[in-house]
Amino acid sequence: TFVAYTDDNRLLLNQLVFDEELGSYSEDLSYESTQVEIPNIHNVTHLLIDTQQSLLYVAHNNSEVSLIDIDDLEDIQVLERKRVVAEDAELTEVTFLTGEISLLVGDNKGRLSQWFPVQKETGLSLSHIRDFDSDHTSVTDIVTEQRRKGFAAIDNKGQLAFYHSTAHRTLLHETISNTPLNMLAISPRANTFI
Repeated sequence: TFVAYTDDNRLLLNQLVFDEELGSYSEDLSYESTQVEIPNIHNVTHLLIDTQQSLLYVAHNNSEVSLIDIDDLEDIQVLERKRVVAEDAELTEVTFLTGEISLLVGDNKGRLSQWFPVQKETGLSLSHIRDFDSDHTSVTDIVTEQRRKGFAAIDNKGQLAFYHSTAHRTLLHETISNTPLNMLAISPRANTFI
């Protein structure tokens, strides 16, 4: 399943179903493609699909995340549209925490929060779980560990912070550059930052 936001402001979802396993890599690989357009979502900044390919998270309008059920392409449903940052802030980063259930959200005021879908009487709803103590300015990237529930965030003032989500702790907070930081990578063992 692929999702894309186009220059002409369309949100497109494309699902490819292959006739055989991709392991053979034959030149005669055949597939069936289904494309649908998801209407009424504009100013998209981030797109995330869960591993089951049943939920699509769309960050848009600098403040909101829409939770969309994409399990049935013939009946795509926007389950919820929720503001995930404070009124005085703009969303700058969003990513999955390891396990791809929780979302980590960063904003231009340096705030970091965790959200995940919770089943309620009215259906699935994106719920705020916790905030993380932060001395950040505008969050420019959030990167998660591959195997544990740790994550790092960087900002436009050269600061790096490392957090453990389940323990709700800040493990490290350092200024590592006197210029803005834009991208970060964590090694598979989570013992090196790049």
